[in-house]
Amino acid sequence: MGKIAHGSLATFAVRLVGLGLGFLQTLILARLLGPESYGQLVAVVSVATLAGWIGVLGLNGLAVREVARLRLRDDGAAEKAFIRFAVLVTLAGALIAASLATYFVHDSLQGNAFWIALIAPTIALMLVFRGVAAGRNRLILSMAPLDVFRPAFFLVAISLLGIAGSVQRAIAFNAVAFVLALIVVTVLLWRSNTTRTKVTPPRAGLLKEALPFFFQASSSLYNLK
Repeated sequence: MGKIAHGSLATFAVRLVGLGLGFLQTLILARLLGPESYGQLVAVVSVATLAGWIGVLGLNGLAVREVARLRLRDDGAAEKAFIRFAVLVTLAGALIAASLATYFVHDSLQGNAFWIALIAPTIALMLVFRGVAAGRNRLILSMAPLDVFRPAFFLVAISLLGIAGSVQRAIAFNAVAFVLALIVVTVLLWRSNTTRTKVTPPRAGLLKEALPFFFQASSSLYNLK
């Protein structure tokens, strides 16, 4: 089997597993929490996801191109500088977006400001690392953390510990699942990275180059509405 066919089959399998886990998660949570509490959980995750997508500022899309380009040049120092820059900007952007989101959301979500502020930058960082993994041609690793690891961790948590109909417990477990998925992808990305450790500043104008990716993602989110 060719490399392209193998990669396509693997990514299809990851998507299929992710869809299955997502469907199972929805079924279990809707049954355990009931319509109102389940709706609150979905609202918290949706607000955090939106803040994360806004906070990443298109750097996830730019990461695919930049990491691939720098690895082709065998410029490990510049690659690490770009990733450091993307992580710092993304953290700041996601925290600001989460703060604004919790300020403007419905009063019923105000009590979940902490969880939104935790989940949003976690999602934003995972999006950046998704771009990094794709730039390194590690397509399964680029998809698995958000699509498979996170729902799997969440399902394991609620199976072992239970949520007892508590939406706050469900939100907390979901937040922990996001963080665990982020830790896994971080470890897997950096364990396999053998590039040099020389420190170099990031190239100027990266945010400007990321804007088209940001507008493209914003357009996609708007169309999903």
